[in-house]
Amino acid sequence: MASAAAEVFAERGFAAASMEEIAARAGVTKPMLYAYFDSKEGLFAACAVAAGARLRQRVRTAATRPGLGLDDRLWAGFQEVFAFVDENRDAWQLLYPAGSLASGSLAAGGAQAREDMAELLLELLRTAAAEEGISEQALAQLETMAHAVTGATLAAASWWLEHPDEPRDLAALRLMNLVWMGFGEMVRGRAWLPGTGAT
Repeated sequence: MASAAAEVFAERGFAAASMEEIAARAGVTKPMLYAYFDSKEGLFAACAVAAGARLRQRVRTAATRPGLGLDDRLWAGFQEVFAFVDENRDAWQLLYPAGSLASGSLAAGGAQAREDMAELLLELLRTAAAEEGISEQALAQLETMAHAVTGATLAAASWWLEHPDEPRDLAALRLMNLVWMGFGEMVRGRAWLPGTGAT
């Protein structure tokens, strides 16, 4: 049911998608949809949660391969995000919708997906940083940075989705350079401070 709903939401958008069409495509009755998901909003949220789980598993698998340094883990994760967008454009639109779906109760699934992605990134960064002997002071900065990097990743991937002529790997590489050229120093204990430069 969720798979059929994801297709209909991506094709028609939330407002135009009907529970009748979703039920027909899933081969079930409309009352069964309501019994499982309570409402169209609940079904939308379930689709977003499922798509987010698939994306996070792909990122985790790519970024935890043995022998990768911190930068290579981040790069592998970025590449997987862009590959997911390329291969699952409908799921991405469900996770991170534009326009009216970007706020309010309908955005709950997407908001949870963003939070889950930030938590995954924080976990990966802490593991990699600890393996490299990063100081406690630097580790304390990672939670804020994980959320910032997540936001930058979502924005860059969504921009790329609207510019399909841009090579996927080039879009991912630009994001990597934006993040790593500064972030890479910060997680190693170096930070820019007003009037002092990097310390």
